Amino acid sequence: MIRIFADRITIKQIMHAIGDRVVDVRAWSGTPDASADTRNTRRAAERALIQVRDAQKPFPKVVTLCGSTKFKSTFERVNFEETMSGNLVISLGVFGHFDMPDFDWSSEAGQRSKTELDTLHLRKIDLADEILVINVDGYIGSSTRSEIAYARAKGKPVRYLEDPIAHHIRKELEE
Repeated sequence: MIRIFADRITIKQIMHAIGDRVVDVRAWSGTPDASADTRNTRRAAERALIQVRDAQKPFPKVVTLCGSTKFKSTFERVNFEETMSGNLVISLGVFGHFDMPDFDWSSEAGQRSKTELDTLHLRKIDLADEILVINVDGYIGSSTRSEIAYARAKGKPVRYLEDPIAHHIRKELEE
């Protein structure tokens, strides 16, 4: 709902500007000076039109980045590139290899933390329009494979930083 606090703007003008949107027009009691009321009315109408224009802009595509935490610098670069392309990016919050190098991920507490972080990342995939797999040199670990399967099961498109088929072919040619 868009609220316009105005005195001398007509409903017809507002409806013409915003179409079928619901509008709450309330009387604005400002200064007794008529010119001030006119200025305030015009400002209120301009603000309402800006709100309507902004509401009509398409919502940016939401992209969740998936991949191994050992590629932190690549995550940061891709996050920057996707953001500059106009996408809303959801990334990893913890890069275990870098943020917690002395943490024992194989311990009971470490495994519990990893499970909680993996579950949290699945919720990030739920929020996304698509996922982008950070597969440096074709590497896709077991957690990332699970995330890809989850995204596909949810009907989310999956993009790859590096073409996995081309990488597989290059690898076979090198052998």
